[in-house]
Amino acid sequence: MSNLKQYIDTITKLEDSLISVDKSKIQDYGLLATFKLVSANLSRFLPSINRSKHLELIKKIHLNRTQAIIDQEFFFLLDNLTIIDKLNLVDKCRKRGFIISTYHTGSYRLLIALFAKLNIKFCLVTEQNFIETQGEIVKTLFRKIKKEIFSVVEVEELEIINAENPSLIRKLIHKIRANYSIIFYIDGNTGTNEFNVAKDKLLRINFLDSFINARKGIGFLSHFTKTPIISIIGKRISTTQNELAIDLVDFNDFSESRNEYVERSTKHLYLILEDFVKKHPEQWEGWFYIHKFFNHDRYKNISDGISLKSLADLKPNSKKSIGFNTTDYELIKFKNNFFFLIDIKNYKVSKISSELYTALNYLIRPKKISNKRDFSINNILLEEKAILELLQLKILVAC
Repeated sequence: MSNLKQYIDTITKLEDSLISVDKSKIQDYGLLATFKLVSANLSRFLPSINRSKHLELIKKIHLNRTQAIIDQEFFFLLDNLTIIDKLNLVDKCRKRGFIISTYHTGSYRLLIALFAKLNIKFCLVTEQNFIETQGEIVKTLFRKIKKEIFSVVEVEELEIINAENPSLIRKLIHKIRANYSIIFYIDGNTGTNEFNVAKDKLLRINFLDSFINARKGIGFLSHFTKTPIISIIGKRISTTQNELAIDLVDFNDFSESRNEYVERSTKHLYLILEDFVKKHPEQWEGWFYIHKFFNHDRYKNISDGISLKSLADLKPNSKKSIGFNTTDYELIKFKNNFFFLIDIKNYKVSKISSELYTALNYLIRPKKISNKRDFSINNILLEEKAILELLQLKILVAC
């Protein structure tokens, strides 16, 4: 079987497997929590997309993400790769090192294969989880393409550096001086709350219809070493055709103060991603983890505190029914028995108890309140003070 036929068959099977997927199947697969989280991300950053369209969009996002992983195994895709490089930057990378900011869009893994094919010296900076789960796979593919193209027995090992390495800057300065380019996936899935990144290393910037806390590292390294930044963004044109758009970041004026330069360059790099995602939301896998670009520590668990004294203060209508506010909130249950409440409008993610999850889930269909002050739900007692707080927070609504 030819590589092309094998590839087409693989992608076709993947596409076919997604056609019949609906919410019930997502729940059967144990992926309902992930679906809800991605849907909340879409609602937060692209509210113009109706929530009724999220399922089909998320299926396309999953397809592109999975296809990107498959793509790295099929080197013939490099022959169909369109490179938009008006400044001839790829050729310049052969002669000196650059700082390269790229993104998880399109067939983004082809970039590593392309640089290996062109014999460009580079190293990859990424998070520890990627190194542990995929590092050896990427290194093996790197060696394979080098051996196939250059017919050599031994090749220089691809160095993948942990982004949280305390001596990261020193290592990268050494690499740049040796004419290596440094590849960063600026929208990497570790985000900024995974390792409690210090506030002075973060920059709050507008992104789509919201904001994110972006790391300053790329801009800092560029200004410190006086090394220009190149942006590279991938786009999928068709099943077997892909594109890489390569450009020099405009803000390579090293006479600016470091803070000014870092802010301007970081905002510019995310603006490139923003423009792409607006046009091709299905080609960005960041929807699966953009919530990590927030510090959720400030969101406290639902407490037992109250500020109203009686249910009568709320003056519900005569039916006295209450229900879970499914318009503004989502419930999430993960396999490891962690439970979360997502405030879709304000993008607050709160960890809640299994008891509260059970109660709120039960109230997705509104129930009448008895004359008693407390409310029993599936053998769980929801006290009046808890009902009051949930109503005040509009997690529950009187109806």
